[in-house]
Amino acid sequence: MRNIVTADLFTIAKIVKKMNVKQQLKQILFSNVEDIKGKTDNEIILAKKEAQFEIIMMIIENIDNAEQDLYAFLAKITEQKAKDIQNMEIDKFIELMQELFESESFNKVFTVALR
Repeated sequence: MRNIVTADLFTIAKIVKKMNVKQQLKQILFSNVEDIKGKTDNEIILAKKEAQFEIIMMIIENIDNAEQDLYAFLAKITEQKAKDIQNMEIDKFIELMQELFESESFNKVFTVALR
């Protein structure tokens, strides 16, 4: 998976807008920031995994309006075809989403966005 670049930021914003999940996403991310204050490394890892799961479920539940955009974005950053992403087995899709959320460049996007 390649790093997220400036052009991807606009694609991410478009997907979030189409899915109408901006407030939900902010709530999950801000809640996660509060959850990790003063915690041990293991507790931080667990809190991040829980937030990732919540975000993945939020995407799955709200994908209707942005499904093709999401497939196209994931295909672009993984150098695959959108059809391959669409037909990916669910466990592979979830692994892909986790890899995306754990990437340093993706985390920078949300760090900047939450300022």
